[in-house]
Amino acid sequence: MELDSSLYEIIETLALQLLSQATLKAFVSDVVNLLKSSTKSAAQLSPLIDFYKSQSLDSPETTILWHKIEKFLDALFGIQNPDDMVKYLSVFQSLLPSNSKPRTVQTSNGLNMENLANHEHLLSPGRAPSIYTEASFENMDRFSERRSMISSPNRYVPSSTYGSVTLRQLSNPYYVNTIPEEDILKYVSYTLLATTSALFPFNHEQIQIPSKIPNFESGLLHLIFEAGLLYQNLGSKVEKFRMSTISPMKKALIIDISEELQNYTAFLNNLVSSGTVVSLKSLYRELYENIIMLRIYCRFTEHFDELSGDTFLIELNIFKSHGDPTIRKIATNLFNSMISHYYEYLMNWLTKGLLRATYGEFFIAEDTKPNSNDDDFIYHIPIEFAQERIPNFIPKKLAYKIFMIGKSYIFLEKYCREIQWTNEFSKKYHVLYQSTSSSGISTSFFSIINDQYSEIVNYTNRVLNQKFHYKKVVYALKDILLMGKSDFMDVLIEKTSDILATPSGSLPNYKLTRFLQEAVQLSSLRHFTNNSGDSSVINGLDARVLDLGHGSVGWDVFTLDYILYPPLSLVLNVNRPFGRKEYLRIFNFLWRFKKNNFFYQKEMLKSNDIIRSFKKIRGYNPLIRDIINKLSRISILRTQFQQFNSKMESYYLNCIIEENFKEMTGKLNCTEKKDQNRYDLITLKDGTIELNGILPPNIDVLTNSSKYKPQQYKLEKTLNIDELESLHNTFLTNILSHKLFATNANVGDYSGQPYPTSLVLLLNSVYEFIKVYSRLNEIAYEIFIKMNLNDHEASNGLLGNLNAVLKEVVSQYKNFKDRLHIFRADLKNDGDEELFLLSKSLR
Repeated sequence: MELDSSLYEIIETLALQLLSQATLKAFVSDVVNLLKSSTKSAAQLSPLIDFYKSQSLDSPETTILWHKIEKFLDALFGIQNPDDMVKYLSVFQSLLPSNSKPRTVQTSNGLNMENLANHEHLLSPGRAPSIYTEASFENMDRFSERRSMISSPNRYVPSSTYGSVTLRQLSNPYYVNTIPEEDILKYVSYTLLATTSALFPFNHEQIQIPSKIPNFESGLLHLIFEAGLLYQNLGSKVEKFRMSTISPMKKALIIDISEELQNYTAFLNNLVSSGTVVSLKSLYRELYENIIMLRIYCRFTEHFDELSGDTFLIELNIFKSHGDPTIRKIATNLFNSMISHYYEYLMNWLTKGLLRATYGEFFIAEDTKPNSNDDDFIYHIPIEFAQERIPNFIPKKLAYKIFMIGKSYIFLEKYCREIQWTNEFSKKYHVLYQSTSSSGISTSFFSIINDQYSEIVNYTNRVLNQKFHYKKVVYALKDILLMGKSDFMDVLIEKTSDILATPSGSLPNYKLTRFLQEAVQLSSLRHFTNNSGDSSVINGLDARVLDLGHGSVGWDVFTLDYILYPPLSLVLNVNRPFGRKEYLRIFNFLWRFKKNNFFYQKEMLKSNDIIRSFKKIRGYNPLIRDIINKLSRISILRTQFQQFNSKMESYYLNCIIEENFKEMTGKLNCTEKKDQNRYDLITLKDGTIELNGILPPNIDVLTNSSKYKPQQYKLEKTLNIDELESLHNTFLTNILSHKLFATNANVGDYSGQPYPTSLVLLLNSVYEFIKVYSRLNEIAYEIFIKMNLNDHEASNGLLGNLNAVLKEVVSQYKNFKDRLHIFRADLKNDGDEELFLLSKSLR
């Protein structure tokens, strides 16, 4: 009877809203009869429940309540002993809500909300509990009693009452309103594939987790659903970038990510169909590596629009050495997929000199600097080397060689017209690179680049020197524009002196060209015209007239120029339209020395002729002797001017130009041989001789060893076209940066002017003296004519003019000496030893 009453109270509490009182009593009676039957089984329960379930309303709430009743009765049918059934019903009855009917048992032997709310009697009743004031070994057991009555065996309920109740049976009532884990697993697979479902709505990259899911399962879902969010993010990126125009390397990255997403989908489908996932824990364990993989792919696609393919390649190369094997594996796979496209960039450049669709992902690009559209005056190959884009898996020195291989290929093919050689060169190395394509960018690949660089640079030098006479042109520039051949300049000035005295606007260009050709034939440069192979060297020489405005004469505007055409115009900076015109500046400065020296020679010869003429006059008298003495003394002054002009010209030609030219031509030699036993010595200022560097070992000591074979060491250095251009530019820059050429530095301490400015003023003073000296010679010659004709009255009038010009000559000399004194003081006080010696030589 106790079984009937207890069961009725529990069923009435659970199904009070489902069935009427009569139907409820009949349902309980049928259940009791089944429990007391000797042939009872759980299979008989389902038809019974379905029968009474059909008599209740159909709604989601009733479905949940019938589900609870079915679970409760399933557990009850699993108990065989009637006494155990009563105990189970007693415990279950104590767990019912407080608004249920009063319990028949006054002292509950189970866990309920009332006991949990009034649990203070478990502590010592005398004072308020404090774990700080009462914490000791003696009362530790007493504090440990503050726990669930179900788990406490002391003082309240006999432990034997609860020993037969499982923890699941005790906890199930608390999970009545929660969603079972089995139902959660049915919907999780959809969410992991970024598909919305009734249980987990997917909205705007957010997943809604129902509140009826316990905290533990909710925490696991937060970890698991990261895969779904990452999958959705990567999928949207893949779709977006597939429709846009991107580089091949970035497209390879997107394709790899797309394939990995497909692999992830297949893995998840296989996982769900296999039935191995029985809990959220096992699902998370299976998904963990995929979550890590999706994280990495999301990391690599950050800022995908802004970054270029080579940037991803550099980053992937770094992650190839990561400590995490998963990251290392993914980075290696992506790197191998993308490197093939970068390898294609390299192949096009190394074998054909092409920059075909590199999308700005290569460290070599087309240059946007201004260049001439006329091929006859092109001076710049429109290719630039971007060092900041060099990937970290290619050494910088090797990257520069890669750049120079393609640039030299363009130089030879387009400008040197070496079509046949470049075709064979391209085929040869295309085969070599194809043979190592499987290994990618490796040491064998680097070795081929080194060989290719040496071959093309050596051939380029050979073509420049043999076909286009590069070195001969360099010497011709120095001999002509930098006045290295003085005999040529002397002949040219002598030929053109008459027309150079005319106004600049009336200078006939055809005459200048004719005189230039004659000067070449009459000087040491005529060997260029005699040899047909070298005629192109001298053909670039040209005479020009500068535009200095009205009032200038030919001496002020005349200059020489050298016209260069490709390919030499690309390696020699002579007449480039945007260049600094270094040769023009140097020539115009040296032209002052040549002009002064020409007039000095001319006036010196004229003065000597006048003096000899005076000595031949009959009746050699004191007046004539006085005139001769004065002219001789002025000749001494003229000599000092001439010496200053010659000393400064010699310093510029020998100490500045020649020294820098020797340095440049020394580096132009392709091969330098250094003896093993050779070492350099330097002499200090006090005369002490010291070894410059480390004394090399004496190889002769080891010659007796049979294993040792002496070798001839060679230091080979062949310059490429960029190094040739840089060497020539450095030569010109070193000349113009000298203190006696540079106008933007080295201001004299006494003059307050740059040295070139002071020197130009001195040369102008020298030229002014020449003009006055020329007038003196003219007056002296007129006096000679008058005296020779015995016209003493006219000669007496000219003597006054002679004395006036003599005073002007002396004044010019004093002015020059004052300027020279200040100039020498500036040089002496500069602190430069060479300039100090120069100041001493100018005394």
